[in-house]
Amino acid sequence: MQSLSVIKQSSRHLLELINDILDMSRIESGRLSFAAEPFNLSTAISSVSSIILPLCAVKHQIFTVDKKIFHEKLLGDELRLNQILINLLNNAVKFTPEEGHISFSVEELHSIISENASYRFTVADTGIGIAPENRTAIFEPFSRVDTPLVRRTEGTGLGLAITKRLVEAMGGSISLSSELGKGSTFTIELFFAVDTSTTINASKDASVELPHDNEKPFAKKHALLAEDNELNRMIAITILEKWGFSVDQAVDGNELIEKFSAENAPLYDIIYTDIQMPGKDGYEAAAQLRTLTLRNAKTVPIIALTADVFAEDIEKARKAGMNAHVNKPLDPAALFLITKKLLSPHGDKDMANAQTASFLK
Repeated sequence: MQSLSVIKQSSRHLLELINDILDMSRIESGRLSFAAEPFNLSTAISSVSSIILPLCAVKHQIFTVDKKIFHEKLLGDELRLNQILINLLNNAVKFTPEEGHISFSVEELHSIISENASYRFTVADTGIGIAPENRTAIFEPFSRVDTPLVRRTEGTGLGLAITKRLVEAMGGSISLSSELGKGSTFTIELFFAVDTSTTINASKDASVELPHDNEKPFAKKHALLAEDNELNRMIAITILEKWGFSVDQAVDGNELIEKFSAENAPLYDIIYTDIQMPGKDGYEAAAQLRTLTLRNAKTVPIIALTADVFAEDIEKARKAGMNAHVNKPLDPAALFLITKKLLSPHGDKDMANAQTASFLK
């Protein structure tokens, strides 16, 4: 059993090392992307704290959390924020002796941009501290302070290097104050966009009930669909017409703009567009449509129908003026959920209460 325990521990350490090296590789090559998704900061703080609290309990450490924030609903990369905070807090636990103190505080700062919220995250401990000559080196890859406690403590020497690079890549800053033998304080300042929009990113929702065959929830509604693949276009039209839509179709972004701009065009209630199309793609078409002064060009909901589902793809859709992002192959339940919420008279309220869809800001 002892041998199995050693193997398991070694495997976990190796996996941690591999993941850290992959992260460093992505960062150094500039291939690291960040999600632009809604999250609740209070929930994130609670989640991180719940991970650290049991680690502190093992060493009989006192762990305190202090939170002074005004904006909770934000847009950003919660996963990367959690990674940053857990790295710092985990280090604090490792290098603080038993019955020591670790504090974690989050304070919202004044922001001169109303759409953004700035925060100061502070992790302080009563641990071993860091000598002045080592305070720069610890942020370098594979760098560890050479002391008996550090040598006895598991680690890759990459955690703080990754943390610093993530913080800076997110437009923030990290600083350190420390006194040898008395403890360290790491301070991070980051800003996030405040989540005030009503755009959605579709996700699977097992509770969505699709309309019955004799129901037409979108009767008298006009939809404009752009899709260059004939089979995909026919599938989408079949689904939309079944729900009562009158559907006009386009084969690329140029035709989408032409159809919307035509003198005899109906007042479209919603637009669905593929992304990868010849000529003008979906991003370009949406961005151009939002500049038009015709009818409801600036407000008509635009939904991307695409297999491009990485964070950068969703961010492109948002910047192009799209309201939602539905994955291919089309899931009728996800498509119906998004369509219903965007066309609902109480859409803002409905979307704010949606538990199964995340917001594309």
